[in-house]
Amino acid sequence: MHDLEGLQVAYLGTALAHYLDIRTGDIIDLPLDAPAPGGPLRFKRIPTRTAESDAEDRRLFAEVHAALVYAVDDATEFRRALSLDRMLEKKWFSFKNDQATRAISAWLEQL
Repeated sequence: MHDLEGLQVAYLGTALAHYLDIRTGDIIDLPLDAPAPGGPLRFKRIPTRTAESDAEDRRLFAEVHAALVYAVDDATEFRRALSLDRMLEKKWFSFKNDQATRAISAWLEQL
């Protein structure tokens, strides 16, 4: 059984490199410039969000929340628009978490 919450946090975090120990299920966090731990058959680099996946998430969210359509192409403007509506902002973070869970689940299926 994998720690889906931990994997989700690793997917959303970009300040460190995150690896899944296939044998134990542990998540190992390393500086981005550190070498990978152990062998590639045991330690798998956990994917992270990208500028492209962030843009796609904004687009998908704006399809349901039309008030954000004007800001979908600018991450800074999108965050500013969200900050004006706390309920919408909460929905966004819930949506992002769901998207991360889907991405991690798809990645785990490929292992």
